[in-house]
Amino acid sequence: MGIERIRDETPGVRHRLHFNNAEAGLMPERVLAAVVGNATLAWDHAFYGLDLKPGDRILTAEAKYAANY
Repeated sequence: MGIERIRDETPGVRHRLHFNNAEAGLMPERVLAAVVGNATLAWDHAFYGLDLKPGDRILTAEAKYAANY
């Protein structure tokens, strides 16, 4: 892969410089999309796994990720 292709597929390098600290590199778009999608799916599995019944209360914050509502 050429460096320009790698940079094009990595949104984190578009507006900043990144020095690879402790081998924690920036993620390409495909990886970023997979991580975000999996976080939502994990939340769904955890939440819908609860045995909620009518009258149960759920406390949340005003600034929650939309999929969590």
